[in-house]
Amino acid sequence: MLSTRTRKAVPARRIGIAFLLAAAFAVVSAGAVFAQAAPAAPIRTFTGDLGIYQYVVKADRAADFEAMIAKLKDGLQKSEDPVRKAQAAGWRVFKQVEAVGEGRVAYMFLIDPVAKDADYTLSAILYEAFPEAQDRTSTYEIIKNGVLGSGMVNYQLIMDARK
Repeated sequence: MLSTRTRKAVPARRIGIAFLLAAAFAVVSAGAVFAQAAPAAPIRTFTGDLGIYQYVVKADRAADFEAMIAKLKDGLQKSEDPVRKAQAAGWRVFKQVEAVGEGRVAYMFLIDPVAKDADYTLSAILYEAFPEAQDRTSTYEIIKNGVLGSGMVNYQLIMDARK
């Protein structure tokens, strides 16, 4: 009698396992379809009225970083894209006067006004403006070998005494 129960239970178990596998496959497939259908979101966007991008760079790589920033300015100003023009209109870069620590230099990118929903990823802007392979490699190397850390902060205006 054990063998009879086992034989009846096996097909039911197989059907259950097949159903679970089919359901799992459907969920994974649906997720992949939705993931492919969704547009790629910008990587670094500002959501406030004013944005600050902060970078800490190795002191011995500061000149390379500043050259990259000059290239960023050039790329933004020469772009025909209205979004890039809006970004250029509000983008300023400052270098911290006080020492950040031994062998470190700090930079602040002040974005005011912010181009809403625009991608502020440095490499993306530079790759778009200068698509040549050597330019991409140079940008990547400067960021990889020179940047120690970075961060973004969004601010919302709550008072303007100038008005």
